[in-house]
Amino acid sequence: MAFAPVPRLILPAISCCLLVMAPDSSCRASDLVEAAPLTDQIVLLRFHDGYIEYHGYGQKSEQDTTFIDPLDLTRAASRETYSISSADDAAYASSVQPTLVGRKSKAKDFSRKCQWDGSACVNEIVFEHLIYLVLPSRLRSANTYRVGIGGLARNLEAASIHFDEKWTRSEAIHVNQVGYLPDCDSKFGYVSHWMGDLEGLSLDDRAGARFEILEAPSRQPVYAGSMSLRYRKTQRETGQSTDTPGGNFTNADVWECDFSAFRKPGEYVLTVQGIGCSFPFEIGSQVYREAFYLTARALYHQRASLPLEDRYTDWPRPADHSPTANGTSIRYTPLRFMDQTTESGIKEEVYSHLANGNLESYGWYHDAGDWDGYPSHSVVPKSLMTICGLAPDRFLDGELSLPESGNGIPDIIDEAAWLVYYYRRNVGPTGGVFGSRITGDLAGGDKDGVPSWEDSREWIAFGEEPLASFDYAGMAAQLAYCLRQVDAL
Repeated sequence: MAFAPVPRLILPAISCCLLVMAPDSSCRASDLVEAAPLTDQIVLLRFHDGYIEYHGYGQKSEQDTTFIDPLDLTRAASRETYSISSADDAAYASSVQPTLVGRKSKAKDFSRKCQWDGSACVNEIVFEHLIYLVLPSRLRSANTYRVGIGGLARNLEAASIHFDEKWTRSEAIHVNQVGYLPDCDSKFGYVSHWMGDLEGLSLDDRAGARFEILEAPSRQPVYAGSMSLRYRKTQRETGQSTDTPGGNFTNADVWECDFSAFRKPGEYVLTVQGIGCSFPFEIGSQVYREAFYLTARALYHQRASLPLEDRYTDWPRPADHSPTANGTSIRYTPLRFMDQTTESGIKEEVYSHLANGNLESYGWYHDAGDWDGYPSHSVVPKSLMTICGLAPDRFLDGELSLPESGNGIPDIIDEAAWLVYYYRRNVGPTGGVFGSRITGDLAGGDKDGVPSWEDSREWIAFGEEPLASFDYAGMAAQLAYCLRQVDAL
């Protein structure tokens, strides 16, 4: 469903005038990429210092190119830099300055110039800066304001913002964007924001503020309530003293908007008096379906050894890490991964225990950022089979567009079986299961600019061990149970 545009300023993220790496310090200027009210008394300005052009196919990570034009932090922190005016609001008929200015900065892009060899190196970083302007008077709803930024940005001298609680999204309002089930006993939205050196957003003077649930397309109210305090920033949320300052994860008070009693399916926004509104969200019986679909589809793209064909994905690739499809050399060592003192074992020790010849092993899951497999990946089939076992009638054959689709088995079970069958193929000389840890890292890290199907390293599969063997036994039994459930439907 299409929504009317939210009136907040989204600006070009990259200026055509960015300097490469070493801008003239006398002419520093970031890009203003967003300007919007955080509340009716605080304006948020978002600046980007640049961007990184990352290396591509056949290139080294040293070829990352960083474009930086940093924000002048001294001027950005000064009240005198800014001016706020309005033709609609008499309080801003003449330009005024903010009463306070705050800043929160964080890295938004990182180069990969530093290698894994441990040599001294500092990766280049591009920063994002959020500037908070505390205003002398509250913004009035349905009014437009001009925010002058005193030359801080290359791309703009000023930004125009419009404040309307029903349409203006606030970074301080948080909802579950996956959605809510209609009959769920608890439905909450939250209001909270940490503002860097201005600390947590204080809303004590807004206790009991009215909130409304609005139909997203029309912004007509369908439910109302009062905002109440959920958690103080001084309350500890963790016993780990080094987790976060003060033991609190938000470092800001959290206020809640309880709309648990509202159950009507539809698409809505949450709006809070004097603050703004949330992203659109859905209440519906199928809100978790998309999250399931996208997550399960991601697993297909992590499969090793098979080609990803364009009839199943928009990101096709040839087969990788397969002794038969692309000639990957996979060697067996009887050494157990559980006995190793490092992530991939000591190279000299592992290579001194390699068996002769290559394995025909294939079909694990690639890890998150590279291509090796770990024992922990067994959580994937276990989770999928547990979910299907709890509600077998809710999962269908063909819903995930897999190569196995159409075989009469729900696709969630086909995906679960991928790793189970990998374990089944890997029965070693002792009768146990090997290869729960499989890696190419002992032959060197995966090379820059080289895709998985061109990876020419020798791969090592670690030997049989109790965890992998017990894992396989349990997963095989669970898979058999799920298949019997399917037969019974």
